[in-house]
Amino acid sequence: MNRYVRYACYALISGAVFFTGCEEDEEEQPEEVDSQPIRLECGYFSTGSSATLQNYEEKSIDYIVSCYDEVTIDVTIDPGTVIAFESESGLRVMDGGSIVANGTADAEITFEGDDPLPGSWKGIYVESTSSRNSMEHVRIEHAGEGTYSSNGETGALVVSGRMAISNSIILSSSSHGLQFPYEGATVSIENTSIEECFIPVRTKIDYVSELEGLSFNGSTNPYVYVEAVWLYGTSGNTTTFHNLGIPYRIQAGWIDNEDRTIEIMAGVIMEFETGSGIETTGSAKLIAKGTSVEPITFRGVDDVPGAWSGLYFVQTESPLNEISHAAIDNAGGGDMGGAIKMWADPFVSVNNVTISNSRTCAFFDAPKSVENGMNPNLTLGGVIYENNQNSDDSAFDPACCDASYCYGS
Repeated sequence: MNRYVRYACYALISGAVFFTGCEEDEEEQPEEVDSQPIRLECGYFSTGSSATLQNYEEKSIDYIVSCYDEVTIDVTIDPGTVIAFESESGLRVMDGGSIVANGTADAEITFEGDDPLPGSWKGIYVESTSSRNSMEHVRIEHAGEGTYSSNGETGALVVSGRMAISNSIILSSSSHGLQFPYEGATVSIENTSIEECFIPVRTKIDYVSELEGLSFNGSTNPYVYVEAVWLYGTSGNTTTFHNLGIPYRIQAGWIDNEDRTIEIMAGVIMEFETGSGIETTGSAKLIAKGTSVEPITFRGVDDVPGAWSGLYFVQTESPLNEISHAAIDNAGGGDMGGAIKMWADPFVSVNNVTISNSRTCAFFDAPKSVENGMNPNLTLGGVIYENNQNSDDSAFDPACCDASYCYGS
């Protein structure tokens, strides 16, 4: 080969190597990733008509909320989004606004405190009655700080408007997990867990039927706190106490049932504060049917005779009133006269029930004396009496109930 030709070949080969090396030196550098959360200042949730909060794969926390902000627009939160809240911050969803936080099983939505301790932020208060309001596959944790208003509402999720919640978890609230503080709300709950809260649920009695979709674990005070109220104006409706695996604690004061059916399911435990009880009047009904395997328990919060008032039937004519396979313990407080008080011969059936440690009699029949005889509308069967005390001012019928059937005014 000619020397000139050889040199030309060498030059071409060398050039090819040179240019190849240049291409390697010019590789694109990766773009800088912004992993910092987006800060949402006060007023963000009342600007415009709607807002969507999205999940950023490069961020471990997508947003930080810096204050207690009113939501007056339609807010949608995408699956996988994480929102952290500073101290004294939270959301109050007002009428005119709404919140849709629907995650998935693989991409739940998280509302959490920026300090991962119980009570590091307020929570979410829903006043809005919008049908859009929903939470699915949502995690709410570290809430419960302070109160939402001078009325004293507290909790990770407080609803006085409308909310459907499902497949979610409320965790580590320093106060209530859920609270339903007022009448008139619309609530739907499915497959939702409340864990490690101070008190899992505080509710008006109107919403106890909706709690069947809840499960509970590890709370400081493991009970559902029920505010005692009058039940009226809802003739034909049924309020059902489902067996939730933890007790219902009834606030001091009476559940006065004037025209509704209260149904207590097998296995339910009801604890009553001092001065509380259930009154069944007129067309109202009390149906508490346990089983031999899952009896119903009525008891005082304090384990002493007379710790709570008892069960009071007033002129009710329904043959459906029934207490069966149950235990009634530590009743007879106040002026009840008995663990079960009957006024004007009400209809009631008591079967396979143990009445124990009443501060007064087991039954108190009024307004009567011994000469009037026992309530003809009372059906008894398999009742056991243990350690009940007769009132000093009550006449009792020694022919009945181991001297636990008393008369008076």
